[in-house]
Amino acid sequence: MERISFFDQIAKNKRNSIFLAFFVFFTLTALVYIVSLILAPELSLLFLVIAGIIIAMYAYGSYNYGDRIVLEATNAKPADEREHIYLLNVVDGLSIASGIPKPKVYVIDSGEMNAFATGKDPEHASMAVTTAMLGT
Repeated sequence: MERISFFDQIAKNKRNSIFLAFFVFFTLTALVYIVSLILAPELSLLFLVIAGIIIAMYAYGSYNYGDRIVLEATNAKPADEREHIYLLNVVDGLSIASGIPKPKVYVIDSGEMNAFATGKDPEHASMAVTTAMLGT
């Protein structure tokens, strides 16, 4: 079994994310173009340009602000330094051990056990943990 380093996995995920973004961009643009050819062939080029601009703006926003969108959608709040000291210490220790910057830590008030990490790279990373995972 081949060993993959943490940084190799990050690079692979970045490549896959960029590939997925281009695939979605071209698929949606082609779909809009085909539908516009069927419904209004004389305006298909205009629809193609408008769709390309809107999809590019959407992809840019998702890439740069996707982590904030997810955190807002889950109603995540920044971890309190007094109440969640153990969580913050564990995250700090793990980030030191893995050689990456410490992510921003959030807590979600939920009775379901769940946790996730989000962000475009280690420098812009955030993680969230539910209160059920913390036992509070």
